[in-house]
Formats: sequence, structure tokens, C-alpha cells
Amino acid sequence: MSKSARSSPRTFGLRFRLLLGIGLILVLGHVILHFSNRIETQRVGQAYALENARMAEKNLRYTLDQLRESHGLALQSLARDPSLRNFLAAGDEVQIRDLLKLKERGMGMSRLWWFDDNQQLRHPERKQPWPRLDEMVKAAPTTDVTVLILATESGTLSLVAAAPVHDDAGKLLAVIAAERAMDDGFIRRLGDRGFQVALTRRHKGGDWRVMANGMEPGLDADALTALGRSFDESQTAQPAGKAPAAIKGTFSYEESALRFFPLPDAPDNRYLLVLRTDASRHMGLAEQADWNALTALLLSLLAAGTLIMLLSRSVQRKLGEATHLVRRTTDGDFSAMPAGKPGLPEFSGLIQALALMRDGLKARERNIMRVAYRDPVTGLPNQNALQERLQDVIQKRSHLSKPVFLLVLAVDEIRDVNDTFGPQVADLLMSQIAERLRRLLRQVDNTSADDRRENRRESEMMFSRLSGAQFAVFVGQGDEDRHRALAIRLIHALDEDFENDGQTFSLTGRCGIASYPHHAKSAAGLLTAASAASIEAARDISRIAIVDPDSERRRDLQLNLLNELRRAVTSRQLHLNFQPKVLLSQEPRLMAEAFLRWDHPERGPQNPAQFVPFAEKTGFITELTHWVLESSLEQVAQWRKENLKIDIAVNVTMRDLADPEFASRVVTLVRGAKVKASSLTIEVPEESLFSPVAQVGESILILSRFGVRIAVDNFAKAFVHAHRLVELKVAYVKISRGFISRLDTDKAARVIVKAVAELAHASNIRVVAEGVEKPEILGLLRRLGVDEAQGYAISRPLRTEEYRAWIRHQAERFAQPEGFNELEHDGTVETL
Repeated sequence: MSKSARSSPRTFGLRFRLLLGIGLILVLGHVILHFSNRIETQRVGQAYALENARMAEKNLRYTLDQLRESHGLALQSLARDPSLRNFLAAGDEVQIRDLLKLKERGMGMSRLWWFDDNQQLRHPERKQPWPRLDEMVKAAPTTDVTVLILATESGTLSLVAAAPVHDDAGKLLAVIAAERAMDDGFIRRLGDRGFQVALTRRHKGGDWRVMANGMEPGLDADALTALGRSFDESQTAQPAGKAPAAIKGTFSYEESALRFFPLPDAPDNRYLLVLRTDASRHMGLAEQADWNALTALLLSLLAAGTLIMLLSRSVQRKLGEATHLVRRTTDGDFSAMPAGKPGLPEFSGLIQALALMRDGLKARERNIMRVAYRDPVTGLPNQNALQERLQDVIQKRSHLSKPVFLLVLAVDEIRDVNDTFGPQVADLLMSQIAERLRRLLRQVDNTSADDRRENRRESEMMFSRLSGAQFAVFVGQGDEDRHRALAIRLIHALDEDFENDGQTFSLTGRCGIASYPHHAKSAAGLLTAASAASIEAARDISRIAIVDPDSERRRDLQLNLLNELRRAVTSRQLHLNFQPKVLLSQEPRLMAEAFLRWDHPERGPQNPAQFVPFAEKTGFITELTHWVLESSLEQVAQWRKENLKIDIAVNVTMRDLADPEFASRVVTLVRGAKVKASSLTIEVPEESLFSPVAQVGESILILSRFGVRIAVDNFAKAFVHAHRLVELKVAYVKISRGFISRLDTDKAARVIVKAVAELAHASNIRVVAEGVEKPEILGLLRRLGVDEAQGYAISRPLRTEEYRAWIRHQAERFAQPEGFNELEHDGTVETL
């Protein structure tokens, strides 16, 4: 036996013992460090949690006092509301109920009542669940506000306040009461970042149950039973006649400290507030220390192993192979495996770890690809996937015999659904739309059999969702007529209504078509061109548009128009013209309709027919309408100072009425101008009578009840929607100028106008004729029963000073019936 052969076992044994010894020392040190760190951290964590629980109790009491104070102040502010006092003095219960219902949402209350001066409940929709509320009512006239915590017969708690309402002479008009339920939301507000709160109650059986929970996760039954038992023992130990003290101990619960005490001013001591403070911070420190120690252990073992592996070329070679494996995995090659046998057991474990790492990276990459290339709502490929597909096809353009087409379908009403019903309903609708279009596209074959054999990938259809309410259909090669036919089918697929949770939605679509290489030279350009064409499709009666080379220039102009509109509002480029209205009767009254005008500093006067529809489409109509209403009411107030009692009419859009804040903004503007609500008329589109958006009708009702007059513009469907006129308390309707313009030549038009007038008068609704351009029609309108008229036959829209001059020189002429044949006008007609 050679010397080298005899020494080899001794050399291997030394390396093994060295590695084993170093490993045992490091492991033992890690174990000792782990247990010592755990013991110390638990001790400090318990002390920290106890101190946090004590501080949390102080913060909780303070927060509860603040909520009681804000509750009382809110009710006190409501009691001083002039509108409420006026409604109470007038005994208008409808207005009182509407105002309280509106205030409930604004103040965040669960409910509001009022009691008359005989302490009788006057709200038929509410019941009085508390026996002690009568005591509050009796005490309220002599105090400003009373705030108590009361319990119903079922045991639920609420923060209740009562406040008197007096008139200017100090007479008690009523007492209002407000309730805020102590539910989960209320309890969460009591909590702070450092603690969480739950409200518990002891039932007749002696067990404790959670009534309102602000904790995540919630209390378990064992912890709650232990707390309740401890509280009962503390109650028994208290001397007779002494109020029970809060429990000062803490209880461990999932790395937390629990502490509770009786709810202040609760009906009895059966209600307890439970606090939970987090002790996981120090537990996390212990875990971090463990990980640090484990990391140090692994690093030490790696260092020792490296020292030994330096003595063996074979180990070095294996490490080189492992490094190569890691690099290939980093480059995305998940199929790489080390060459040869693993060899040493240590190296075998390393290879297994690397294999696990490789598999984990591969799984994560698949998940990233799924998130990056799939729409989470519909499950369709998203815009990233579409662009990659387009880029792939364009790169192979030399193999294609025909242009490739991309269709972008936009659904118009999704934004309104999102604003009115919320994003969840909008997402559900998008899923239903996607499924219906997917079924349609399965039936469509856009390529010939030869194309499919020669260019399989380029001819496969791809259906994807873009951002918002847009879908894209990539149909590969073909001709324009075939793709236009497909666009028609996509649009018609939306004709059938969609239903969700009992609500029916009618949707419309528009489709843009672009092709490569005719309309774009890149994948991004093709997608941009098709999206732009879908915008242009809104102006086409077919709702379909092929890319227009000038569309990009028009989009830039529209963007500039929006910026200029914003500057016009702030730089006083806008002004109002007022078109007079005349009464076709003896009633002395001055009326005018406000028209928005824009004097551009460079391009001069702008046609409202161009910028108003654009503002409505972009959402800027809200700012324009607000400006018109504010300016009109300011002008009415100025006329009142000049002793001119002129009523004003303002047109609003469906988008304005669908805004939940629109009605409240109008009320605020009327009150700010200090004019009567009846001096303002809101002219609404006829479509608002049968709008599926509930907020539209609600806005009209709120304004009508406030006293604002409501008019229906371009009224042409009287017999169909007459019942809605009464329901929405419409003051008058404006007959479409299409009927008025041909009254003197068309007998059918006269019959329709007379029928509309009779129908409106039967419902106590006035009738207005707009677009009167011939003076001889005024007398005919009066005989047909029309109440008011406006148009160029009377006067064009006038600036403020021109309108004052018109009143001085011509108003008296319209007060007499015979004056209708002597109207002065300039004989010109413009398009408003």
C-alpha cells in the first residue's frame, strides 16, 4: 500500500472533523443566542404591551369624549339652521323630512327625528326605541344640547343627542334628536394606530358577547370568556355603593394585550369596552434576531466549507458548475442542469437548493407574465399582450399578402355607470360585455383557408381589453369591407340590454378601424390610430370610423380648446346674453333666458354649438354650468337692486343632473345670491324625464321642492311622458322649435301645439314656444293656448345693457294683446 493511499483516509477524516467541529460550535452558539434573545424579548414585550394598554385606555376615553362633543355640536348647528326653523315654523313636514334626510347623510348620523312643542314624535317613518328619550326631550328646552348613550330593548347602543329649536322670539318650535349607532364603524373610529377596540355586553345567561368589533382579527370565545369572568370577580370584590373600577390587568391574545373597562355613561355596567394593543413589534424583533443569527450561522458554515473546499480541486470544479447553473438561471434558462454526478453530499444539497430556487423563479416568472399580460376584470389579454402580438406580426410583414387590421370598440356609458353605481357594477358590466363579444367572435372567421395554412399565427384572431371601457379585436389580414362588417356586428352585440342585480343597463358602442401599413408604421401607432378612430366614430351616424389622417390634428385642437376653456373661465372671457321672453296674456312679468357666450381674445366670438358639446363630453360642462348659474343669479340680484323683477332661465345638461352634488350647489348659489328660488328656472333636456339614472330625477325633485322652477326643453313627446311632468313638479315645457317654425303653413303642427298646451294646462303646467322668428306667429300662438314665447321675432339674445334698453323701449308693447302685431325686430336670424 502506498503512502498516499494510507494518508488519504486520514486527510479526509481531518477535513470532515474540522467541518463538523466548526458546524457544532456555530449551531450551539445559535441555539444559546436564540433562547436568551427570546426570553429577554418576551419580558420587554410584556412590559411594553402593558404600558401601551394603559396609554390606550386614556386615549380611548379622550376620543370618546371628543366624539360626544362633536355629536352634540353637529346637532346644535342643525338646530340653528334657518331653513329648519322656517320649515318648523311653517309646519311643512315634507320639507322637514327632506332636510333631515339630507342632513343625515351630511352629518354621518344613523337617523334624525323631531318632536313638536307637545313632545310628540312627528316623523312617521321613525320609532322611539329608548325609554329615556322622553327625559331628554323634557330637559332639552332648558339646555342647549343633551348627549347620552342609550340602549334599545334589544340591547344595542347608540350615541343620542337632543337639542331644542327656537324661533327668533325664543319660542320653542320643536326638539330634534340625532342617533349615531355604536356599530363597527363607530367603534373603529374610537381605535387608534396603537390599539383596537371592541364593544361587549353581558347577556342574561351570564355570557359575554361582542356587539361591535373594530379588531382584526376578532376576539375568540375563550379570550372573551376569561375577560368577562375577571370583570365579574372585580365587581363582586367592590364595596357596596362604590362604582366598579376598570380591570387593570392585561391578558395575552395572539401576541397582543387585551384590557377592558365599563363604557362611561352606559345604561349599566353590562357594557364593556375591550382594548387590544399589539405586542408583535418586539416579537418581530426576536424573530429578526433569530434570522440574523441563522444568517450568521449559514455564512460561517459557508466560510468554513469554502476553506476546506479550497483543498480539493474536485470541489472547486463542482462549485464552478454550480456557478454556471446560477448564471444560466439568471439569464432565464430554467432547463439548465449541472454536468456529471453531484459527488460530495454537501454539493448535492447545494444543487437541490439551486434547483428549488430555479423552480421558484420559474413559477414567479409565470405569475408575473400572467399579471402583466392579462386583464384582471375580464380575463382577456391586456394592452401589453396586444402590443407584443402586433409587434410580432409587423416584424413578419414581408410574409403577409394583405394589410392587417385592428378594431377598437368603445362602450360609451361605462363612465356614467361607474360614477353613479360604483366601480364594482362597472366591472361586472365589463365582464358581461366581454363574454358576449367573446361568444360573437368565436363564430366569426376572418381569414381564408389558404391564409390559415400559410400564415397560421398572423391569421389567428386576438380579442383583448384596453384601459377603461375599450376592447380591441386584432383580426389579422383581410379587406376593409370585411372588417367594417365585423365592426357592425360588434356594435349590434350591445343592442340587447344588460342586467345586474335587478338593474337594466342600455349600452351603445362605437368602433374605430385602422390598418397596417396604411394608417400606421408601428404597433403603438396602429393602436393609437384605431383608438383615435373610435373617438371620431361618435360623430358618425353608423358609429364606425376608419382612421382619418387629420384626426390627430383635430385631437390637438380639442386639447387646446379644453385648455382655452379653462383660461376663459378664470380670465373673464365669458359673458351672458339674455333673450327676452314675453307673456301672451295680461300678466305683467319680465323673463329672460341666459345664453353663454365666449369672446376669444384672438379668434373673436365662438359658436356655443362648438364648445358646449365638447365641454359636456370632456366633463368640463360642470364648471361652465356653475359659472352660468352663478353669473345669472348675480345678475338677478343686481336687477332686484334696480327694482327690476326679472326671472332668469338657465339650460343644464344630463351630465349636470347626474351629478349627486348638482342640486346642493344650485341651492347654495341661490342662497348666496339672496334671491327667491322661484326667480330661477332650470331648463332640463326632455331625455331627463325617462333617464335610467335615478340621480337625474332626484336632482330635479330636490330643486323643485326647494322652489326652483323646472322646465323641459325641446318638448316633443308630451303624450308619452305626461305623467313624469307631474311627478317631477315641472313648471313649464318648451315646445320644440321644429313645430313652431311651421305653424303658419302646417296644420298638423298647429294641432300638435294645441294638444300639448291643453295637456299641460290640465296638469297646471305652462307652455313656452321657443324659436319664434315670425312676428305674425305670436297671435296664432296665443289662440292655440301658448303662455309664453321667445325668439328672434321678439329679440335676439342681448347683453346686459342692451337688455335694459329693450325693457325700457319695448316691454310695454308686449303687455297688450294688440301689441303682438307691432313687434320691432331687426329681421335677422342667427343659429344659437
